[in-house]
Amino acid sequence: MNTNAAHRRKRPVTLLEMLVVMALIALIVGAVSFNVVKMRRSQQFRSAMTVVQQKLQAALETMLIHNETVQVVIQPVQKGLKIDIDTEIPLTKGLGRLLNRDPLVKGIDSYSWIPAEGRPTRGQSTLVFSPIAKAIPKGTLTFFGPGSLKRTIVLKGYPHPFRVTEEEQFEESTLDSETLYPKEVRNLWEAHEKS
Repeated sequence: MNTNAAHRRKRPVTLLEMLVVMALIALIVGAVSFNVVKMRRSQQFRSAMTVVQQKLQAALETMLIHNETVQVVIQPVQKGLKIDIDTEIPLTKGLGRLLNRDPLVKGIDSYSWIPAEGRPTRGQSTLVFSPIAKAIPKGTLTFFGPGSLKRTIVLKGYPHPFRVTEEEQFEESTLDSETLYPKEVRNLWEAHEKS
């Protein structure tokens, strides 16, 4: 008899209590899903930065191995950046496909190119890697992702490796333009910008 009395005294869960529990569950699910979306975007941005680094490294290595001028064309598109690698002479089919595989890099909202000398650009930029005096671009590529995501690739010229940082900008007290960019490279660059 005591067990029946204990069951009868048990208070049922009210509608208000159920609504409070459901609201708490909804808050927890919302917070978790927000963090998952944020982490996914952050990971996509980091992956995109890896692809950009690999493309720049491929351009440098192609220039060094094949002794040909290589141009990296960075162009903003609606869902990221389009990065094409072009050379003066036609590449073999295999190498051309390898260099320009997946030219669309998603996960980057915008970028800016600040050459060591010259004006910053945000639209289409062309970086020229030339075998003449092993001249590669010097400056800073800054990429912006969703929210406050930002990464910088610092190009300090041959033989220095590319450096990826969060804040660093290219700094050099004196720049001798003829040493950095021999006349032939400048002529190529100016001809490309005019076309």
